[in-house]
Parts: sequence; C-alpha cells; structure tokens
Amino acid sequence: MLNPEEYIDSTDCEKDKIFFSKLFSLIPSMVKNINKVYKKNMDIPEILIKTEDVPNAMTIFGSVIITTGMMDYFKQLKYVPFSSFFPATQFPDAACGKTVVFSGFYWLMYHELFHLIFEHEEIIKQQDDPIVASLACEYDADLCAIAMVYRQLETAFVKEYNLNKPHLCQIVIYSVYWFIRNIQVLGKETDHPSVERRLCSLMHKIASLKSPIGTESDYGLAEDDSRKAIYGMTHFIRLIEEMFSEPGLISGFEGDAVQEILRVSKEEREGSTAGKEWLRIFRESRIPLT
Repeated sequence: MLNPEEYIDSTDCEKDKIFFSKLFSLIPSMVKNINKVYKKNMDIPEILIKTEDVPNAMTIFGSVIITTGMMDYFKQLKYVPFSSFFPATQFPDAACGKTVVFSGFYWLMYHELFHLIFEHEEIIKQQDDPIVASLACEYDADLCAIAMVYRQLETAFVKEYNLNKPHLCQIVIYSVYWFIRNIQVLGKETDHPSVERRLCSLMHKIASLKSPIGTESDYGLAEDDSRKAIYGMTHFIRLIEEMFSEPGLISGFEGDAVQEILRVSKEEREGSTAGKEWLRIFRESRIPLT
C-alpha cells in the first residue's frame, strides 16, 4: 500500500497528479471541522492507497484505506447537468462537475473519519449481533457525513447563488447521489445499508438541518419547508432513475414518493426491529448539527 504522496508520484499523468493532490489536500481541514463541531482532538489519520480495482474505502487499525479503484472512480465520475432537473434553481451547470466530485470525496472521507472518531469498530465487537451493529454504525457515519457536506456547501453557495433551504437540499443530494448510486448494487443490503435506504435517510437528515445561529437565511424548520426539500430531492431521484436506471429507486415505490421517504425514514429511526436496535446502540445522538 502507498501513502498519498507515493500514490501521486506513481501516476504518469500530470493532470491526475494535480487532481489527486487537490483531493488529498482537503483532508486536514475535514479533520479540523470534525474536531471543532464535535469538540474532539483527533489527529489526521494515516491514509493508505490499496491496489484494487473495486471502488472501496474502509478503516483498519486507525488508518483509512482507499482503493485505487475508488480513486479512478472519482477521476471518471459522470453526472447530468443540474439544470436538467431543477431549471428554476440558480445553480450554474459550470459548477456541477467540481461540486459533484468534491462533495463525493467529502462525504466518503467524512464517513470514514466518523468511523474512526466514534470507534465504530469497537462498538461492533461489543454487540451480540454484529450485522445489525454494523448497519447502525454505517447509518451513524452516513448521517454525520452528510451534515458536514451540507454545511460546507451551505458556506460555499448560499449567499453566492441566493439559495433557500429546498434549493440547497437539492444541490446536496444531487452532488452526493452520483457518488453513492454508482458504487453500490441496487437492492443489496449486507452489513451496509442498501443504496435505497441510504438515500432515504440522507434526504431526511438534510431536510431536517437547522440554520446556523446568526444567519439571516430563510432556513426555518417549518414542516412544509422540510417537506418541500424532501419533495424536491425525491423528484430529482425519480427523474434520474426513470431516465437512466432500471429498475428505478423512488419511482418503484407505490403511492406518493414523498410519503414513502418519510415512512422509510421513520421506520428506520423508530418503528422497525432494526431501528430499535440502532437506537439502543446509539442512545445519545452524536449529530449536533440538527
């Protein structure tokens, strides 16, 4: 395995060297953000690149392991321009490529960093059912990571493009969707949640985020405002899945898609057997951005 510097040096293309250098340069600020928000004192972990074609990332013995397949995936990440789905939102297509790639990397790295800082590996070992415990840890890392991505895009875009909350939610799920959707097999759930349920939970999370104290943005947590945000994100995924995927995700649900998103999220958090187990494992929320 190679460290980031060795991996960058091993690439032949100068353009790739610059691209990967930019991605890895984001990690120190991400650790700093986590320490600030969660009042931790985490050091920058060892990052290692493993030669493997399958896109993957994991934490092992305090290190973050990223496969070469994952790095290549970021380099080749494909997406459809934002205006194709939300023409009324003032977000330029010219900013889409960079936003999709960097948001995907933010979400991936924050996810792995939260596994480390919350010691998920040890939590899983302490539970009677390691599969359920692993699912709980994956959702924990997912939701904490999406909150951090939301805050980063909020800082970068809200004032520049005069966005309200539903618009920002659309951009966040748009950016992370392309990354998540294409690295998992549709409908498959093992010790990681299925892509459908991950997207449902992420939508519910970012639609519930409050505005930071001291801002004047219209980010009220009114029920219909959050519903508008969820509806917009659902509409986005419905369009993509109908146009580019078989079978669809949201479009495959029966009844109103917005209600389905809310139902799935509520079941996972409160009603289902697995959901109750996740709540037992994580009795105290460690997601202070809600």
